[in-house]
Amino acid sequence: MPSLVKTLPKFEDRLEALEKKYRNAIDQAEKFTKRLERGERPGNVVPGVGAAVYKAEVRNPAVKGGAPKGYRIIYYVIRRNQIYLLTMYSKSQQKDIGIAELNQLVATADRLHDR
Repeated sequence: MPSLVKTLPKFEDRLEALEKKYRNAIDQAEKFTKRLERGERPGNVVPGVGAAVYKAEVRNPAVKGGAPKGYRIIYYVIRRNQIYLLTMYSKSQQKDIGIAELNQLVATADRLHDR
């Protein structure tokens, strides 16, 4: 069963900012979204969030150095076939994301989903 993938405004804002710097962020995000739509669940579950939140590494072809210099996409599986992209960042600009911020993003996704 294909999955429906939606984005939070924060994800869209971060993606737009990354695109200005790297010029490939949108393409990489679209490729990643297609994987999710096909039912793939790349990445690892983030412990301590209390929800099915995953963090995945996405290659950034504009930066040499492989995955450590790539992007991180954080997504939330609400149901097996409903996913929210929460945020995206360059791993060279931001090392990690805190549990408190992740919980806020999950709460935002839940509010949007319940509409």
